[in-house]
Amino acid sequence: MEDATEYKYANITEEELHELPTLSKAINYCIENNETKYSCKISSREWKKIKDYLENKGCHILAYKGKYFTVLLSRPD
Repeated sequence: MEDATEYKYANITEEELHELPTLSKAINYCIENNETKYSCKISSREWKKIKDYLENKGCHILAYKGKYFTVLLSRPD
């Protein structure tokens, strides 16, 4: 996402990413490969951690290293 300034977003820190390794992997993959999407399967435990983190921040757009990322979680059920 190029410009998210018109939307609500939250900054994510290195420390927070360290606690959410799959989210860290996704964000770093997109930055390193100039990609706009990343998809993977994650454990239900980490899915809940990311969900809780986003709910605590009050949004699904994260800012990191000057870039903005929309985080979408889905469940197979």
